[in-house]
Amino acid sequence: MKRLMSVLVCTMLLVVLAGCGDIQDAIEKLTEREITVHKDILNSQSGRDSKAVLVAENLEAQLGIAEEAGLTEISDLSEPIEVTRLGLGDVRFYVKGRLINEGHTAARVSLYVLPGAPEDNLPAMEIGTVTLQALEDYELEKPGDMDQTAQKVHERLTDLFLSLDERYLVNPVIYAEGAAEAGVHVSWLKLAAVPVLWRSEALETSGLSGYKKNIREIRDASLEGSITNEGTDLAEVRLYLGTDADNIGELVAQGFVEPGETRYGFDLLVIGGEHAIKQAIKAMIEGDGARSDLIVITENPLLVNGNRFRIQAKAVIGLDIF
Repeated sequence: MKRLMSVLVCTMLLVVLAGCGDIQDAIEKLTEREITVHKDILNSQSGRDSKAVLVAENLEAQLGIAEEAGLTEISDLSEPIEVTRLGLGDVRFYVKGRLINEGHTAARVSLYVLPGAPEDNLPAMEIGTVTLQALEDYELEKPGDMDQTAQKVHERLTDLFLSLDERYLVNPVIYAEGAAEAGVHVSWLKLAAVPVLWRSEALETSGLSGYKKNIREIRDASLEGSITNEGTDLAEVRLYLGTDADNIGELVAQGFVEPGETRYGFDLLVIGGEHAIKQAIKAMIEGDGARSDLIVITENPLLVNGNRFRIQAKAVIGLDIF
């Protein structure tokens, strides 16, 4: 009651001192409250290493005979595969392994992969070749170690992975060629991906649901805090925000961070990013299901440290006085 009387007294004074339009603005200011809303995206140290799945082991590839390694589930690569499928980042794929030429002449080993289960009856997809000298013991350790360029092998693996369904099943096929009778021993083969950090989170806030019907304005949206690259390789950072918890939102921030460098949120924010932050904050207050997706990708082991890296905005809330 005291609040109501105060508002009425102020209103009467304003009638005397100002015009009608000014009166309405003044009343609105007397009956509103401004609160700062924020949500942390990364406020800790996070690291990732490259991922690799064993798909062939102790396989004797006889010259001129295609040898199937057998059906293997590669769901451990699901995160980098889905980041690629959804277009969230540029993940590089490659092949690791150890091949031993048991013959006294050069040999060439071709790697194909059958996607899916046998009943799917899908054609084999070519990945790449490795040329071995006589009696050579060769190890594939990094992108570019096959006869083809790293980019070509990456593109072929990307096509393979994007053709897979939720079972993530593959069956590698090894084909060896050469003049000698002895074949090639495949000690092991792995399909691999560079390090990827993917933090997907439903954005919620407690204690603000009571204001959801009285939001007058969301303003001063910003990306606060910083990210420091504590790894040894260049890191790409991307942040997506949306108002649908089941779907990827729009790109809000993007940038590269050098080893040892700290990049601040305002510096990573893309044009139009403030609008997406406003929409996400509004959805958080209203409980409609906002979502964030933070992606960090490097070529070597990844280590980043977030220091209150967060979205933030001010919400103008109308107060009920009657």
